[in-house]
Amino acid sequence: HGHILLTDHNDEAWFRYLKIRATTTAAAFTPLLPLPAPRLIESAKPYPGDAYTPNHLFDGNPKTEYSSDNRGTNTFVEVELLADVRVGAVRHVDRDDPATVAASELVFTDADGRATGTFPVLHPASRGAETFFVLPSPVSARRARWRGIRLGPEGLGTVGGAELSFWAAGDPEPAPARRRPAARPPRQ
Repeated sequence: HGHILLTDHNDEAWFRYLKIRATTTAAAFTPLLPLPAPRLIESAKPYPGDAYTPNHLFDGNPKTEYSSDNRGTNTFVEVELLADVRVGAVRHVDRDDPATVAASELVFTDADGRATGTFPVLHPASRGAETFFVLPSPVSARRARWRGIRLGPEGLGTVGGAELSFWAAGDPEPAPARRRPAARPPRQ
């Protein structure tokens, strides 16, 4: 079994270790590093007005949200990751609203548009819930498409999210090489 090490760009964030099944015994830890906000390429039509635009998914503010205009399971965002990267994880924070996502699909493609990985993701389907999905193994990607494929218990179609972020898989390490900071509350 291996572990994944989460860190921020400056190695000053909380560290969490997630146990995953390792495909190799050469390294026990893979650091996950948050990627810069991606560039929005396309999305389902947002809810009318400026309060629910898809760029809110990438602004780092969990109080702003993207909501589709009642597109339900046709709600999606497609982004460019700004560089070819090995994606190791994706984080989604649901809307603080009864319109939640119970499952989504992630599709990664290379710069030529060829699919490099497709993954179904289960979500808690509750207001403001966070889903941190670690890919079974990292995939090389230039673009990503997130799509809600199952609605939460209320069945409301104005789904989307408050945050969506992508995490690169760093080079495997035999043991964590980064300094573990003193415990502190998460940044808001």
